Amino acid sequence: MLEAWPFERLPGFGFGFELDWTHLYCARNGAWFLDNFIHAFMIVQADKYHTLLPSLHTPSTKKGNRVPPSTLSLLTGTTEDLFFLPLNINNNHWTCILVDRSSQTLYCYDSFDKRSNQNLLAKVAEELKRKSLLESFQIVAVHSPIQKDSDNCGLFICLFVWRRFFKEAGSDNTATGLQRRRWDLLRTIVSFSDTSKAKETATPYGHDDGTASAAAIQTAEGVVAFVLEQKSRLAVELLQTCANEVREQFDSGGCVRGSFLSSFDGQSLLDYPIKFSFLLDTKTDPDA
Repeated sequence: MLEAWPFERLPGFGFGFELDWTHLYCARNGAWFLDNFIHAFMIVQADKYHTLLPSLHTPSTKKGNRVPPSTLSLLTGTTEDLFFLPLNINNNHWTCILVDRSSQTLYCYDSFDKRSNQNLLAKVAEELKRKSLLESFQIVAVHSPIQKDSDNCGLFICLFVWRRFFKEAGSDNTATGLQRRRWDLLRTIVSFSDTSKAKETATPYGHDDGTASAAAIQTAEGVVAFVLEQKSRLAVELLQTCANEVREQFDSGGCVRGSFLSSFDGQSLLDYPIKFSFLLDTKTDPDA
């Protein structure tokens, strides 16, 4: 970590989510957890314990429509027993709803245990229940542990999730104990990334089932998507500046490999037998 470039990307967290070292500096004592740090930790838990985690979001202010349709669809279609839904209230406070199918319970947790926050969580939980779950589900407010400072709400919801699986997470909520937990979470994220990186480099690109190449494509995904969209000299020059990196993302024929999740004309790139060699060497019309 001490030798890493601040904006160096940490691999292993999937498409559409960027995590670099600057996102991890918030683990230091007294700093608010960044969204990316919380999301990265949740991804680790979802991968390790096979739980379901939708994207982090702020509840809508529209009554009866506070939960995005995509989240409702995920909950309806999943067979996982646990479903964690981290929610940010007013862009300054993290809370969490846990859906436990085995006990048919929705747990609403706010580390401040503030009545207005609990009321909002109950409304979100009621919407989840009405639209995606059975009527028999009950809604339970979790009243502890209580946060006694102003900068650890992100840590408290991470611990709320972690303690469901990892007994060694402990229950020491003193200032010293919380500082240790911050570093524990940091180590968990970095260790997961290191393990994922080892898996990515274990299989040479061009000689795998597509998964290793899929992981490699992430680094150039944004550049390639931009080129496909713009089709201009500027875009091609941008691609040429990282030609060596881009070439490593494709097999010898120049074809896209793996699960490239960007879209082109509203469809998955997997639907296109796209070749990129012409983009690397072509003299594109600047007005094209």
